[in-house]
Amino acid sequence: MFRAVGAVLLTILGLFLVLTYKTTPVERTLATPAPTTAVAAAPPTPNPARTIDGPVVTMRWGPVQVAVTVDGSRITNVNALELPMDHARSVYISQTVAPMLRSEVLQTQSANINVISGATYTTEAYAQSLQAALDSARV
Repeated sequence: MFRAVGAVLLTILGLFLVLTYKTTPVERTLATPAPTTAVAAAPPTPNPARTIDGPVVTMRWGPVQVAVTVDGSRITNVNALELPMDHARSVYISQTVAPMLRSEVLQTQSANINVISGATYTTEAYAQSLQAALDSARV
C-alpha cells in the first residue's frame, strides 16, 4: 500500500516537473557586421545574391546538408542538399518536412526554426547546417 502511494506521488511530482520545465530559445540569425567608425566612409557596395552550402551534419538517421541563398542580409532561398533516405520511414519524413523547414526558414529569416514533431533530429541537423552556412555568409 505504501509503495503504491509513493509511486503515485513520485509520478505526480515527475509529471509536474516535466510540465513546468522552461527552456530558453537559442537565437540563430544572420549576423550583420558591426558599424565602422571611419571618418570618410565609402558608400556601401551592394552584396550580390550568393548561395552558400552548409556542412554535412551527421545525425542518428543519416546526413543532412542545406544550401542557403542570401541577398545582402535577407535569406531568399534554402534547399536541402542531403536528407536521410536510407529507410522508407526516413524517405517519408524527409519528403514531408523539407518543404515545411524551407517555409519556416524563409518566414523567420534565420536558423531559429521550430522543431517539427516526429522529425526532431532532422530539424536540429537542418538548423545546424543552415546556421553554419549563415555564419560563413557574413564573411
